[in-house]
Amino acid sequence: MIKRLFIVFFISIPILYPQELERKFNQGIFNTSVLFEKNFIRTDKEVTLFYSYRIPFNFLNFIKEQDKYFSNVSVNVELKDKNGFIYREIGNEKCVVDDYNLTQSREDFLQGVIKFIIPGEEYISHINLIMNNSKNVFIPQVGDLHFEEINDIFYKPIYIYGSKDSSSSFHLTNFGNDIPFIHSDLSLIIPFRNLTEEEVRIEVIQNNEICLSQSLTNKIPFKFNIEKMSDNIYLNNEDGEEIFLCFIENFNRRLYEGYVQIKIFYKDQEQIFNTKVVWYDKPKSLYFPELAIEALAAIESEEVISELMEGSREKYYQNLVDYWKEMKPDDGYAFNEIMKEYYLRVDYAIDNLSSFKLRNGFETDRGMIYIKYGQPDSIERDYTKRNDINEMWTYLELNKKFIFVDKTGTGDYKLMSQ
Repeated sequence: MIKRLFIVFFISIPILYPQELERKFNQGIFNTSVLFEKNFIRTDKEVTLFYSYRIPFNFLNFIKEQDKYFSNVSVNVELKDKNGFIYREIGNEKCVVDDYNLTQSREDFLQGVIKFIIPGEEYISHINLIMNNSKNVFIPQVGDLHFEEINDIFYKPIYIYGSKDSSSSFHLTNFGNDIPFIHSDLSLIIPFRNLTEEEVRIEVIQNNEICLSQSLTNKIPFKFNIEKMSDNIYLNNEDGEEIFLCFIENFNRRLYEGYVQIKIFYKDQEQIFNTKVVWYDKPKSLYFPELAIEALAAIESEEVISELMEGSREKYYQNLVDYWKEMKPDDGYAFNEIMKEYYLRVDYAIDNLSSFKLRNGFETDRGMIYIKYGQPDSIERDYTKRNDINEMWTYLELNKKFIFVDKTGTGDYKLMSQ
């Protein structure tokens, strides 16, 4: 069993990435994108449109005041119709955190929602984010809007955390209309315009396989409104146009990363929605499957690593997923927490345990031990008369101690005893 990770302070050493990894890192590939989700309902004359957004903390600009960190963002949304008329709304969001580490987090988010009531036409959309602490401007690509005469009775599916209960509000995942790849239960909501007694059936399809097929029977009336509450985005049953909802609980358990089709069958009609499952907080090292396979050296033989690299590079990631699938118990979820934990440790080793000689931190002696056993309960450091640096890592629960020595002062620690 992999020991749970606890992050503590480590002495700062030069962080040296492999060339490609460093280039991608500097380009921001690992920073979760600013995400905009679009949901709408319509009457005969107008459309109620909701833009909800999710901004990772590591994207924000924070300033420190006393012992707290503050960020302030303005989100400007403009919709221009075919006659040049502009509809404009502005959202202002503030964020306060106590811990500097949170300002670098890509797993914590600032969220908000902007609402429009507009005629059902075509619109050119323009959005910009202004970081009010620095006046930096970011322009996300969100796509234009086209509200044609809709004959389909179903709106775009919505994904919520948890399951349907007696509550009148539901916590939206709010990941840009995508399905987050997580080890938690999500429910699929199908909104539709008119109540019908006809049978409605839904299929969820991935990799040309039907992952779920179910008839929708729990149709409930709902006053559709999306609002921010307690720093999260909720679908609320108040102050909105009345529509109807159906729920499918735990629909995401067997879905992997990749494209998904949601098909809705009604009478002799078929309506298709295309979406995808995205691992938004994926460990950085998993963006480089060959490197991720090499990082198995802490627990696997060279023979196994060579086998995982057989075939084309395009298959490396799937080989890795299949390898870790064998390591996890069948808990009913496609998401593999053991795989995530392992590569979070690899990330930490690359970020903190690299040396001038070994730029991949997972190849160093300290990196190997960290990946295999996790964060030690304690680290003791002392210096010899020759200015060698000794580190002793202690794992109380595992009853293990490891002593590393750096004789050069360059972070090149060698395992001397255990």
